[in-house]
Amino acid sequence: MGDQSQVIDDTHELTKKVIDSLHSKEIYYLRDWIKKFFTQVKGRYDVGGWANWAKLLGALDEKSASGKVNFRSQQNEYIVQLEIILDEVQMTVDDFEQLYNMKNESNVQFHDKAKNLAEARNRFESMKFSGEMEKYEEPLRKLFRALKIWYRC
Repeated sequence: MGDQSQVIDDTHELTKKVIDSLHSKEIYYLRDWIKKFFTQVKGRYDVGGWANWAKLLGALDEKSASGKVNFRSQQNEYIVQLEIILDEVQMTVDDFEQLYNMKNESNVQFHDKAKNLAEARNRFESMKFSGEMEKYEEPLRKLFRALKIWYRC
């Protein structure tokens, strides 16, 4: 009886992992919309031209790769400009970082099946975020609100 119970427990645990994995794949399809959001932010980013956009992204990469909590002081001007842009749509630098990290987390490409913002938003609203993916739900919600404002739709 104990062996059978262990098999059932193991099967249940494996099933939970498979379901979480499927939810993760579904959520990652939204990375195409993250790219569109970044294009909008980049178009509004005007600290010293396009070279400084690359420096901002480099600062994000550096912070993530190094495991630091804060940006370096010499990166502050790039971060302040980003804060101004994001504040217009009630987002934070932390939201932006979460989206940036999500976009870069995997090399697997998920093709956007939604042809417009409303369709993508509706699909997002029906998704279930669980486990490791829960941290992306609020930044994604803000992303859709921001794109709606910036696209004026």
